[in-house]
Amino acid sequence: MEGLAPSIAQLPLSPKKSLKREKTRDCLSAASEHISTSSSRGIKPLAVRRVASLVNPLTNAKVMIQGGLCSRTRVVSFDKEARIVGHVPTRGELTPEEFTTIWYSKDEFKEMKKEYVPIVKKLAKKLPLDDGEEGRGLEHKTPRGCKSRQNNRFQAMDAVLDEQERQFEMERKDADYIAQIYRQSSAHCQMNAYLSAKKDAEFVQQMRETSCAEGTRDATGQFFQKQQSPLPQASEMRLASLRYGAPEQSPTTPVRKDSGKTVCIVVPQVVLSPQLVISG
Repeated sequence: MEGLAPSIAQLPLSPKKSLKREKTRDCLSAASEHISTSSSRGIKPLAVRRVASLVNPLTNAKVMIQGGLCSRTRVVSFDKEARIVGHVPTRGELTPEEFTTIWYSKDEFKEMKKEYVPIVKKLAKKLPLDDGEEGRGLEHKTPRGCKSRQNNRFQAMDAVLDEQERQFEMERKDADYIAQIYRQSSAHCQMNAYLSAKKDAEFVQQMRETSCAEGTRDATGQFFQKQQSPLPQASEMRLASLRYGAPEQSPTTPVRKDSGKTVCIVVPQVVLSPQLVISG
């Protein structure tokens, strides 16, 4: 791959170095999972600070997960003319009844899992889906998709670790170059995500045109949709998956329910930017 350091080439590692690399992967993966779980449970800075002091077993140097190799001060600012539209209650402010109404429970997760497991099996065997079934968002649940996502993650992780090791040995720090290497390692993931988003945008546009064709005009001449959705069940499932994503297997991760009967989706313009990196 052009522009990458020679250390990123797929060179055979010694057994000792391979073992250290596996330990580094496990350490970073466990740290990432711990941060995600802690955030969903409302646990804040302590876990992040603990993760920021992980040690790279390859060089006995600290691996800075937050902010890259060279920590930079990042500031979030708001416009002076910005107004507070409304108060969004935190999870601690919700009553048990409100929490049950807004968030999915463990039992509901189990029911959703029972529904999409047969679909995942069909996707893995490349079998056609029945009416009312939608596989969008479940591609990474198949054995092939799961392995591909894991390989992509480890490939990008190895590229970053190799460059970090090279910089440690040369006693220099260049966080921007590490970011460039990661972008190049995950460029194919970014392109796949862009193509998937483009297909989703075309699908939603087609559904909008169908809704307008089967709707009626109001007094101003604008189309409005009938009370009964003209979309088939599979289309409604796909629209919901585009808005909320496929439910995760872990019941500890809260996912919001649909607050209304009508599924409203805003599809932003998809721009392929070199600054955007999507890995997975």
